Amino acid sequence: MNDQGGNILEVAVHMMEKRTRLNYLDIDCTRNLQLKSTWGVAAVVIPVHLQYSKDINTFFDSHFLFLCSIVLGLGSIVGSKFFTKKEESKTRITARCGAVCSDCSYFVEGDCPSCPEGDPALQERCAIFKCAREKGITCHVCDELLRCKIFAQEREACPFEEEYFPLETGLGYVVYEKTPEQSIQLFKDYVNRGEFGLVVSRQYPEQMKTKHSIKNVATVWLSTAEGENNWIDPCNLSKLHHVIADFIRHAPVSTVLFEGLEYLMVRNSFLTALKFVQSLMDEITLKRSRLLLSINPDAFEKKELALIRRELIEL
Repeated sequence: MNDQGGNILEVAVHMMEKRTRLNYLDIDCTRNLQLKSTWGVAAVVIPVHLQYSKDINTFFDSHFLFLCSIVLGLGSIVGSKFFTKKEESKTRITARCGAVCSDCSYFVEGDCPSCPEGDPALQERCAIFKCAREKGITCHVCDELLRCKIFAQEREACPFEEEYFPLETGLGYVVYEKTPEQSIQLFKDYVNRGEFGLVVSRQYPEQMKTKHSIKNVATVWLSTAEGENNWIDPCNLSKLHHVIADFIRHAPVSTVLFEGLEYLMVRNSFLTALKFVQSLMDEITLKRSRLLLSINPDAFEKKELALIRRELIEL
């Protein structure tokens, strides 16, 4: 694995750009399929009619024009019949900041109206919305994103999300759970709102992404399996710290999901792992990132949990 965390960030940027573009391409392609079904039916009927027409006047007689109207109508019905469900399933509501509102649990549950469909007065309160609207793009396809002060300074102040995303940047949060279900859902919501995400996990990245439907994030695998992509030896804490720190230094707004502290303890010691978390929190605070630490409380002694609580906020 390359030592530059910036490379991991580049991967995340590429995936988010791809996601934003596909949100629109899926809708356009589906509509094209509906149009093709209409003209496909017409392409069969017109040559057949032409073959049996004696002259051009006969070709354009009233009966044929009536037939054409029926054919085009049937083609439209056929297209909508076969492709409407596909369009509905692929339609994504994407905000100007790059947030995929339709993938966010708050939007799905009907709590948040979403930026694109929300109150125009709230849209005008958002500096990011106005900037992206003026440029006619979304933030994640903007060449200035990684150095954009507006995105970095205003992203957390979204007027649509004030009550739905209470976890402040510059802080770390610990989630007690036997399996990382709650922390992953929190992480996904923050990524869906347009933030850059990094997953550090003991689980194999591709399996974790598939199991939990995690998309468009960078990953680091805590493993000794040399040759695998984006792997880091759990004993090489300096390298792990460097990669995570470099990622959050370059990302304008980011959330880091860390799942595997128990593994660091096994390969090092609790105090060594705790010092690593403390050092990482310094970077999180300085760069106004956000850390979600998922741990199984059964793997820790009472004193150890007390030390973790001194560093992170319990959820």
